Amino acid sequence: MIKLTSNGVTISVTPQDIDWYLNAGYQRVEPEEDLEPTHEETSLSAMTLAELRGEAKGRGLSGYSNLSKDDLFALLTDEQEEEGE
Repeated sequence: MIKLTSNGVTISVTPQDIDWYLNAGYQRVEPEEDLEPTHEETSLSAMTLAELRGEAKGRGLSGYSNLSKDDLFALLTDEQEEEGE
């Protein structure tokens, strides 16, 4: 997954979709380090859209019902990072 940002919103996209998002005004986020995905990211990436929505509901998040799988994945991983800080 490749992280992109626009207007303070960061999303993760697949290499196949990156051109569309770049043309839409998103900018690539430079990785801080080349790290392997965390266990959390790996388990989230294996989930279906319905499972990701269930995870978001379980975490008490709102506004996730209309998000795509990639955007929901980014929301959950960003939320996890904020908890770790």
